[in-house]
Amino acid sequence: MAHVEKIVLENFKSYLGRVEIPFERGLVGIVGANGSGKSNLGDALIFALALGSSKTLRTKRLKNLVFGGRLSKLRTRVEVHFNNEDGTFPVKGNFFIARTLLKDGRTIFEINGQRVRESEVKALLSKGGIYEGNYNVILQGDVVRILRQSPLERRKLFEEISGVREFDERKEKSLQELSFVEVKLKELLATLKERERRIRELKSSLEKLREYKRLKERERELLRAESTLKLRELTLRKEKLKQKLRELEEEIKRLKGEEEETSREVEKLRKGIREGLNSLNPLKEEYGRLREREHNLKEQRERIKGELKELEGLEEKLKDLKSKEERVKKVILILREELKEVLDLFE
Repeated sequence: MAHVEKIVLENFKSYLGRVEIPFERGLVGIVGANGSGKSNLGDALIFALALGSSKTLRTKRLKNLVFGGRLSKLRTRVEVHFNNEDGTFPVKGNFFIARTLLKDGRTIFEINGQRVRESEVKALLSKGGIYEGNYNVILQGDVVRILRQSPLERRKLFEEISGVREFDERKEKSLQELSFVEVKLKELLATLKERERRIRELKSSLEKLREYKRLKERERELLRAESTLKLRELTLRKEKLKQKLRELEEEIKRLKGEEEETSREVEKLRKGIREGLNSLNPLKEEYGRLREREHNLKEQRERIKGELKELEGLEEKLKDLKSKEERVKKVILILREELKEVLDLFE
């Protein structure tokens, strides 16, 4: 365990000049007559290690700590040397802490001769369990006051000195921190649960989007197949109509030839009528048949014209279907662009 190895005083209270007081390991007693400066050693420890105020040091002002009082032109300095062989303090090897009170009233703290802040001194001492107000140094009157305390007050004091109180405070602080962590954990779990729910929703939306994409692709395939099938049907029907048209044209040519032949025959018959009345009735009958045949040929001709018009209408429908097919292709391209934008948003 680390211990004070020596105290070096320079113009501190009743000690004029530089005085070194060594301390052996274990319990050390300092004896002497009243006013010999025994209590001043405790004050020197408190002063150098910043363990109390000027009131604790039994003076109104720090200037009174200098040998000769406030009118003195001297400076005062106290060094406390520690044996740190067991590494109680986070310093390599032995070390000393010094505090110097300058003529202008300013104080300087040092660790191994290097200037530091008071807070750094306190931080280093706290690593070895030395705190202000922790009864590391018991002053005059403290023993009597402790003996006059009630058992409960004395117990609290011993708990504070032994570190039990500090442990309880750290335990309470840890429990508070644990409670805070539990609250934060619940918040994080709630946030995580919400994010998991959102992820599930996004996955569901993604699956729906993929299904939509698949159905749209299937729709495009069906539309292409339907358009191809209709085009084939129309092409086949067009070819059939063209073939029928050619046959009808041939039939019309043939009928025209027959019509001309019939006309010639009618003309011959008309001549024959003029030549003789006896053959009038047979000629009339033959003429009636020819007129009927002419009428039938005209009806066939009108039907052929109707079929030709129907064929022209089919050709117009074919053109319209091709135009629709082009518009469908354009719509498909637009849908592809929109789908790509949606997928980019999800990514």
